[in-house]
Amino acid sequence: MLIDGPSTDNLSAIIPTGTKINKVELKGDVLEADFSDELTKGISKEQKAQIISSITDTVIQLNEVNSVKITVNGNAV
Repeated sequence: MLIDGPSTDNLSAIIPTGTKINKVELKGDVLEADFSDELTKGISKEQKAQIISSITDTVIQLNEVNSVKITVNGNAV
């Protein structure tokens, strides 16, 4: 699972430890994913962009998903 990070020793997780998935819902072809505040707490803009990109790039591979809306505790990131 993406939130757990990679299963090999030479890679590291991009999603901060302690991040929880609050809700995931597919509305048409849009996947809406809401995470706990650990997702963006205390990180730089660059790290935030990498996390959002990583989640989006992974989820968009699903045939049913054409776009992704990511929120943190219901607030847009």
